[in-house]
Amino acid sequence: MTRDMRQLDYAELRTIMGEQPYRLLFATVSGAHLYGFPSRDSDVDLRGVHVRPATEVVGLRTGINLMRTGIVQADLRAGTA
Repeated sequence: MTRDMRQLDYAELRTIMGEQPYRLLFATVSGAHLYGFPSRDSDVDLRGVHVRPATEVVGLRTGINLMRTGIVQADLRAGTA
């Protein structure tokens, strides 16, 4: 049986935020929960700003400077994130 995703599990969200590889400046819930229309099977969308070491963002390297996590909807429902 899957968990009813209309209610956010704040303890679980704090755990997920604490497990990020870089310190979070802030994090927020977005998507259906933000707009007030989550369904029983909604995923939980989190967005935030990480504080990365200067050596990782300043230099002569080029490329995309974006970090995405591998947390997916199934992980949150199963409680394995």
